[in-house]
Amino acid sequence: DTTRRMKLSVVVLAAACASCTGITLGPERPKAQLERSSALLALRGGEAAALTLPKLALGANIATWGFYGANLWAQPNFVLQKIMMAPSPMAFLAPNYAVAQYLGAFYLSQTARMALAFNKASSKSDLLGATVINSLLCLTSVGRIAGGVPANAVTLGLVAGQGAMAALSFVGFSKAA
Repeated sequence: DTTRRMKLSVVVLAAACASCTGITLGPERPKAQLERSSALLALRGGEAAALTLPKLALGANIATWGFYGANLWAQPNFVLQKIMMAPSPMAFLAPNYAVAQYLGAFYLSQTARMALAFNKASSKSDLLGATVINSLLCLTSVGRIAGGVPANAVTLGLVAGQGAMAALSFVGFSKAA
């Protein structure tokens, strides 16, 4: 009977100890902390690197303007014929060719601006500029269609894409700190 009580006491003591894991008998040691580099956190966008509307708008502008900028700068006829529906290629020495390359350089500079704004605390002014640029591009495309450029899937797609980018940039601007 004594053995049985001793076994029961050990089981009760073990159960009591198992249920009181927060109680320590010795001095509590500090828990190991994972040190995080502030540079690493900055690259990740801070503690919580959540996708926000401003970051989404910046990313969309980076992708769109980067594509157009690189192609207009390096091979303007690709963009002008395949996307803008130009009837014939431009000659390299034609002033239009140089203007298209200047536009490509502009797009690339704005791509860099959006990339820099991606890691800034506030991207409000950058997204306001993107809203203005995308809105004017959309209005230009609408004006070209109103002026006689055929309204087809490509030209109407430009209007839709530029309008969507203007709207996304504006929403990002309105939500930016």
